[in-house]
Amino acid sequence: MPGGPQKVGALIAAVAVALIWARLYSLQYESLLTRITIYCLVIAVVSLLVYIMLQMLLYEVDRVPKEAPRGAFQTERVKVIGGLWLRSHVKRKLGEEDGPKTVQELFEGSAFHKDALWSGWAQGFSKVLFAVCYMGLIVAGTVALGAASILVSLKMKG
Repeated sequence: MPGGPQKVGALIAAVAVALIWARLYSLQYESLLTRITIYCLVIAVVSLLVYIMLQMLLYEVDRVPKEAPRGAFQTERVKVIGGLWLRSHVKRKLGEEDGPKTVQELFEGSAFHKDALWSGWAQGFSKVLFAVCYMGLIVAGTVALGAASILVSLKMKG
């Protein structure tokens, strides 16, 4: 994941835990803290499952590394996010009897040109879904841990 969703997810989680601590640091909120913990755990697990499913949208690309000397014949294999849906003419190629059998083969055949296979909207939505699921996993997991920690601290104190 790029740094943006990581930083925003960490910020949201930190603020949420701070607000929970500041507003709910009392045993009278025990049931609310428990519900927050459980709901956040469920959101974290669902986010993880969807994130795992989205891994099917990752494709491998051979590219020249940024640090490679100019003119050097050196490549590295990296993963790129594809789109949620293929362009219609690409779907037809995939269905042809003697055509490519996988999207990865089509991608290689297009010289790794993403726009040849997926529209900008298809690519954009898949990137947004990756970011939302990643942030859901990180934020919900952190908030669940924070709320549970506050609850344990209150129980030990009381």
